[in-house]
This record gives sequence, structure tokens and C-alpha cells, in this order.
Amino acid sequence: MGIFRDIVMGPAREKGDLSGRPEKMPTPPKEGKKDSSVLGGKSYMKTWQAIDKFKKDPAFRYKSYYGKNYTKDQMKELAGEALAKAGGYYEKNERNRVIELLKKDTEAKLKDPKIDWKEKNDLKEKLKFFKEKL
Repeated sequence: MGIFRDIVMGPAREKGDLSGRPEKMPTPPKEGKKDSSVLGGKSYMKTWQAIDKFKKDPAFRYKSYYGKNYTKDQMKELAGEALAKAGGYYEKNERNRVIELLKKDTEAKLKDPKIDWKEKNDLKEKLKFFKEKL
């Protein structure tokens, strides 16, 4: 038993710690998860600033399921439709409410029998995109 104790407690015994516990490993500092939403870590943003960010920033550019790239003006229009529900300011705590309203609008459009399957897939992809970015 003495040899085992010397092996396990080697570094602790050298420091003068005779408590019988092995030395604890230091934990690495936690890295905060980077906010990839349109708010970018802020608690709120004016709606027009958020729409402008969708228009200008390539990280927020939506590429459709079929490879169609949207122009800056089309992105501004899409973001305007999505964030129109938020009012003058878009806040973190409004995210779920805005997404629920987008989901209701999308589901209503998906029930329309006149829409073909390509448009339906595109609507689903837009909803998924805005869930990630809002």
C-alpha cells in the first residue's frame, strides 16, 4: 500500500500536502459561444440596422436551396418581411415571437395548393435560415 500511495501522491507530497488526495488538474478557461445572430451579442438593435446588416454582410446572405443567390435588394426585402413583426427595435427576447409569426406565415403559404414543391422547399429553407440568423 505504501508504494501505491507514493505513486499516486508523488507531486502532492513534494509540496507538503499530506491530505491523501491527488493533485487536481487545472480546468481550462471556458470560451464563450460566439453569437452568430444578427444582434451579434447586443441586447437590442434598431430594426432598420438589422435589415441593413442582412443587406450588406455576406455572412447573412441567403443562398436558396437551388443555388439561387439573392441580391442585396432581395435580401433587404426578405429581412424586412421577417423583421416587420418586431416593430422599431429588434430585441433578443423577441426572437421566439418573431420566429413563431414567421412559422405561421410559412405554414399558411405551404397549405396553398397553387404553390409548387420548389417554392415550398424554398419557403422551408428561408424559415430555417431566419431561425439561425435571427
